[in-house]
Amino acid sequence: MVTRKHSHNQQPISRTDTQRSSSVVLVGGNKLARGFTVEGLTVAYYRRLTKQADTLMQMGRWFGYRKGYRDLVRLFVTDELNEAFGAICLDEHYFRDQLDRYSEFVDGKPQITPAQVPPLVAQHLPWLKPSAPNKMYNAQLTERRSPGIGVEPIDYPDRRDLIAKNTELFCPLLTVVNGRTVTFRSSESKSYEARIGAVSHATLLGVLGELHWIGTGQFSPDLAWLRSLDSGDVDDWAISLPQLGPSFPSRTILGCGPFSLHYRVRRRPPYFGAMSDPKHRPAVDRIAGKPWTFADSEAEALRKPRRGAMLVYPLIEHREVPGGDGDAIDPGLVVMAFRIVAPAAAQPSDRRLLTFVTRNHGRPEDPIVDR
Repeated sequence: MVTRKHSHNQQPISRTDTQRSSSVVLVGGNKLARGFTVEGLTVAYYRRLTKQADTLMQMGRWFGYRKGYRDLVRLFVTDELNEAFGAICLDEHYFRDQLDRYSEFVDGKPQITPAQVPPLVAQHLPWLKPSAPNKMYNAQLTERRSPGIGVEPIDYPDRRDLIAKNTELFCPLLTVVNGRTVTFRSSESKSYEARIGAVSHATLLGVLGELHWIGTGQFSPDLAWLRSLDSGDVDDWAISLPQLGPSFPSRTILGCGPFSLHYRVRRRPPYFGAMSDPKHRPAVDRIAGKPWTFADSEAEALRKPRRGAMLVYPLIEHREVPGGDGDAIDPGLVVMAFRIVAPAAAQPSDRRLLTFVTRNHGRPEDPIVDR
């Protein structure tokens, strides 16, 4: 039951003040969208879409505590708005995690300044910007160090020729996982099979450094750091290709396999959403040095102090796949997606995790200033 609204200059009206009201329906646009507390709100019907996350959050009248009547709360929105509010929640969790990571001081000084915070903001939906462009600072992130933390690009090309070139680049990784299958644990009671192998750091860089991307180069700061690692930081990389059950399609890829094909969609074309499956992450995280609460003997056997790990997903964007199980598939139909976890022991000596350049806010021709 919605009781009453109040203006900016009034105190919120309590439920005891409105016991004589059985229900109140509020209909409004800009004025109701922001600045009002609606005491006792139970049902919201909302259809207005904006492309700025901060504005959209201000319109979320249904957020907050509903002590005593949470079971009565109902929200009616479009699928697009539901996706947008979910993405905002993911963005905020990411932002808080990032601030926590970079909160440690280095030589008595903060790793980042407030002006450098915006590049840490994630966008789980490319069209939903954190804020208006004039509120976002002109700082460019050039290197992001992430020891023991998974990195998952989403800006894979959508052109068939570029997809095929990326798939061909993955041949060295597909070759090493061609002969061995292990069973990893995803929890205390569940498991899955994966094709597994290992490649040198140089081999992996040879693959990652030639990949084609779209967008603004989301993976570039991570690649810059990976290229700076040497034999004292990383020895090799374990490669894991999770395998699905017999009801899912499998195909050979450039003479290797057959491998399970994983179905994903570009949530906001041309960008994908989340790529990796949460149940596949514990094993590769453990291999790269991150502890977990349940036992996994196969992952522990693969773990080494200077070994990183990589999840690889041969993705298809349509459920119907030409041919049958074991047949070859056109490399232009398979997006080779990945989640990479650098060794947890590869901590930078200066403990700094981010490197920025800041563009001068003066004339367009002014140089970039290193920070």
